Amino acid sequence: MTTARRVSNIVQKHLICLLFGAVMSCTTAFAQDTDQVTQQHINDRIAQIFKADLLLGTGTTPQGYHYNNGKVYASQEEYDEVKKFGDRAIAPLAEYFAKNDDRAQLLAIRFLVNIGGTRVLKILTPIAEKSPSPYIRFQALANLQQYPWPEVVDLVRRIAANDENPDVKAEARKLLQQHE
Repeated sequence: MTTARRVSNIVQKHLICLLFGAVMSCTTAFAQDTDQVTQQHINDRIAQIFKADLLLGTGTTPQGYHYNNGKVYASQEEYDEVKKFGDRAIAPLAEYFAKNDDRAQLLAIRFLVNIGGTRVLKILTPIAEKSPSPYIRFQALANLQQYPWPEVVDLVRRIAANDENPDVKAEARKLLQQHE
């Protein structure tokens, strides 16, 4: 004999199965979409994000002087979007270190750190040690804290001993003191 309660349980089970199937279909479709994105699309999208984000905090005075507030802004949605590109986003982001623009380099550091991984560490290591900008060296060094200490300790020691900027050197020494 079928009761209302039994029918309700059957309907619930079917709804759960349908919902699970829909979620799995969407997940599979999303995974296929990110795999099918071309490298050119990734490069173009990163360039668009940088162009828009670097315009924030800039302007022109009534006298015609151009300024920027030195800060860079990116939305969480942009960080998530670039992170979904994974390792394929690393090369176009690394190209910003060749530009003479600290704001673009800082934005590249932030996106790279959000992606993470050993490839990013290999890019940030020479930036933290050899960038002509003390500000960028400091930022790269500060962002290396997300990596396991054994992977970055030698770099931090070199920076603490050799960096010409007192702020960068002090940050490296602070990291050494925290871990030793």
